[in-house]
Amino acid sequence: ANGASRGDLNSGFLDQIQALCWMQTCIAKVGGDRTRATINGARARARPSVALRMTIGAGWAGLFGQGIAQSVYRTQLAGPRALVHRFEFYAEQAGCGGARTREETVGSLGKADMVTLGKAQDAANGLCSSLRWAFTDHPSALFQAGDFAKAPLIVGATSNETLSSGTDIPSALKSFFPAITDADVGAIVAAYPADDFTGAEQVMQFATGDAELRCGREVMSGAAAKSEVKTWTYTYNQANPTGGSDAAGHAAENWMVFRGSNTGADGTVTVTPQSPVELAFAAELIAYRLSFVRAGDSNAFKLAMSPPWDGYGADGSGGQAVRIEMQQDSRNGTSASGSYTERQLGEEGERCVLVGGMVEDLEN
Repeated sequence: ANGASRGDLNSGFLDQIQALCWMQTCIAKVGGDRTRATINGARARARPSVALRMTIGAGWAGLFGQGIAQSVYRTQLAGPRALVHRFEFYAEQAGCGGARTREETVGSLGKADMVTLGKAQDAANGLCSSLRWAFTDHPSALFQAGDFAKAPLIVGATSNETLSSGTDIPSALKSFFPAITDADVGAIVAAYPADDFTGAEQVMQFATGDAELRCGREVMSGAAAKSEVKTWTYTYNQANPTGGSDAAGHAAENWMVFRGSNTGADGTVTVTPQSPVELAFAAELIAYRLSFVRAGDSNAFKLAMSPPWDGYGADGSGGQAVRIEMQQDSRNGTSASGSYTERQLGEEGERCVLVGGMVEDLEN
């Protein structure tokens, strides 16, 4: 896999950088304000958002002014060698595998149509760019050291998100984090005693979901607050009504914000009509975000019915922090908000301190 002439493992990431450069050059010509350039990342795309914030010191200062990160993955920062087997599987799925040289494989992929490549990427779950060149350390370590872009930030997670299933926590953690140690697994399991939850399924959901997703919110927002960067955090607590569950699963807010859209394979989208209360809630979510983009403040242009969204900030008592719980009106009204302010529970913060400190083993 050596030899840059064969292709670039980072084309998607570099495309994002180029798009931001183009925007900085051209946006004023159509009346835009380049200082308000806001990067938004949801699910897997939240990771590049984090990456951009991390690499700002590498000569890219000023490319964006604000960031929104939804359901941030804490995935591995893999080097090229660690991705060889994934690349080979991807090439096989695209019909470009077999007894070929690397040059022949890359050449075949370059001639394949986008539909074929899209299906191959869906099959090769976990195929990602190698971004080690862009970092001086792991993303969590850089945030914790204060080495990130000091730009206003919104960062959130859903109430019930996890990327694992079943009830075997050790197996799930080892599958998601290949470098995790038995000692780390034991510490995580011990931090989620059964008595604190309603059953084995909920223990599994929180033990895996915190490590994989939710605590990424705390790593980013905690570091931003310490650096006195304006930061707003949220918990999204509204289930996607098409998902067959009452739980607010991973990135559930996308269905609400994007007018009832569920993404599928091959770039397809299925749209489900939204009810009046869902449309009202979607308007509330969009208003908070547009307010942030326009003014760098989530409250400046919020809807009148919406509660003030207090900025995140540790209050010194057990690691508690303020955030907003986002949900639609429980009475199905369209003129009142169901959202409210909450404080992070002490044990929740302690668990995120635990998994947030496992940088080498979770991000290798």
